Amino acid sequence: MQNTGDSPDGKLAALEQQLELEPTNAFLWIDYGDLLADVFCRFEDAIRAYEQAQTLPPELDLGLRIGSAYVNAGDFETGIARFERTLERRPTPHGYCYLADAQIRREDFDAAQKACERAIALEPEYEEAYFLYGEAVRDRSRPEAITWYRKAIALDPKYALAWHSLGSALIAAKPTVQEGVNALLRAEALGLQSCWNHLFLANGYWKLRNFAEAERYYRAAIEAAPNTPIFHRWYAQFLLSQERRSDAAEHIRAAGSTWNAF
Repeated sequence: MQNTGDSPDGKLAALEQQLELEPTNAFLWIDYGDLLADVFCRFEDAIRAYEQAQTLPPELDLGLRIGSAYVNAGDFETGIARFERTLERRPTPHGYCYLADAQIRREDFDAAQKACERAIALEPEYEEAYFLYGEAVRDRSRPEAITWYRKAIALDPKYALAWHSLGSALIAAKPTVQEGVNALLRAEALGLQSCWNHLFLANGYWKLRNFAEAERYYRAAIEAAPNTPIFHRWYAQFLLSQERRSDAAEHIRAAGSTWNAF
């Protein structure tokens, strides 16, 4: 018989059983909320678990967790308000990074920059704030974003997400394509398993005319996220550039409306 104790469902059932025995254990409620949010994406249930934990000793401040769950549920206004209330009581660099990330996702980039600046003022070597600053200014100025990504990497050379963002920005300009590919490979070597990293590597290798590696990474991106139309669109474009029309046909179909928008 297969042991399901280590599966997500098994862990959830075990926590629910423990909570029946120890309903006043705040840390169990936090673990329960984390599992609901991080694994099952049951954000509303996670919020209830965190709020229950807050009513119990030792009266932990879970405002950042609660705010994050609201943001992930799509309620940016409530989530951001929870972040701001928490930061009024206890300003921390990681708290301002939570706020900045939410503002970026809401596309309020000026507010995100201000949150990053407050994080940096509190802790000048807090690398995530520099990374998020780059994300906040990227649409406005790719060169400025690259500068911020480099600052984040200087503080933490093993910051895989910063290497990814740096690489994806660098491959956009012909003189820095090779450097961009190197940065994306660095992100991969650091353990980043991302279909988007695969896609940017494919695009970079295509620009470098390394067609074998380009195809390998297009296939990897599609294998990781087969229902993402834009991946099929890029791969179809690549195949057409190689005069492989019959191979491209299925990916044009899979690209759907994104192909017509090209």
